[in-house]
Amino acid sequence: MKKLLSGLLCLVAPFANALQVSGEGSTIEEAKQNAFRTAIEFAAGSVVTSERESVNYKLVKDEILVYSAGYITDYKIINTIKSGNQVRIIVDVQVSSNKLSDRILGVGKEPKNFDTDKHHSQYQTYLQGKNNGDRLLNQVLNDYPKKAFNVTQGVHQFKIDNYRNGIIEIPLELKWNYNYIVSFNEALKILEDGSNGLLTPSPGNIAVMAKDPKDWILGKKNQYKFNDMVIPSTIRDKMQRNKPNILLTIKDFNNTITFKQCYVPDSVVGKKPAFYDLGTTLVVYGNQTEKNLIELRLTNMEEAIKHIHNIELTIVDDNNCP
Repeated sequence: MKKLLSGLLCLVAPFANALQVSGEGSTIEEAKQNAFRTAIEFAAGSVVTSERESVNYKLVKDEILVYSAGYITDYKIINTIKSGNQVRIIVDVQVSSNKLSDRILGVGKEPKNFDTDKHHSQYQTYLQGKNNGDRLLNQVLNDYPKKAFNVTQGVHQFKIDNYRNGIIEIPLELKWNYNYIVSFNEALKILEDGSNGLLTPSPGNIAVMAKDPKDWILGKKNQYKFNDMVIPSTIRDKMQRNKPNILLTIKDFNNTITFKQCYVPDSVVGKKPAFYDLGTTLVVYGNQTEKNLIELRLTNMEEAIKHIHNIELTIVDDNNCP
């Protein structure tokens, strides 16, 4: 993720604390919305992210997202220019951060008159920014848990129990992927909107504790505060519904899958220290590691082991377990 300041030229306008921008479109409304987008990106800065996804070496998704943490508080159209099927407007625009502590988007001018156009623009641009923020967050959450955790598979042992039954014992180490933690931290830092001061609590809180494997230091704890509860609720729901599972896959000498089975990590079911806490404050324990063994008992083991060529452990969610 890279944070970029919009390079489009905006002028300081006579309208108090406003920017003067232009916008083009096939209608006045479209031109106005493009002008609003330019003003918000210039005043609040923007974050540009890209997401690519390939399936069987074929690009199936290529998306660029621009996110800005701002919304329009007021505007005044200065000039409208029509040329063929295109409309260009010059507009004075006031922009505010969407990091609201009091939830007030705007205030009316008169007791009985509702400022329809202004409030509609305030709400519309605010929601557009929040929706783009949700999309930015989902770019990170789409990789959970598959890319959020690393499973390291040790060398197996073939054993027998007290009743002469064969057992394949597979050691493993499961831990957070630090690169995923970095991306998660970057997204939360961008989207955080609840730093209301020492004496004003925020309804949503997220803490991420992690250490860079390359560093000798103990690591650090990053805390994020949210007034907008949609973001922490989305993260909590994702982790609750898509728990990490360890999928064991066996292939024969023809590279055909002959056996698949999921194992739920002890850290997820409470038998060992947790990878996360989904309580009032959502906490990610990024330094947590689980070392464990999978004991595989196959029906008719004597015949089965003659066809086993490859054993592999991967991370999947509940929905991808057989």
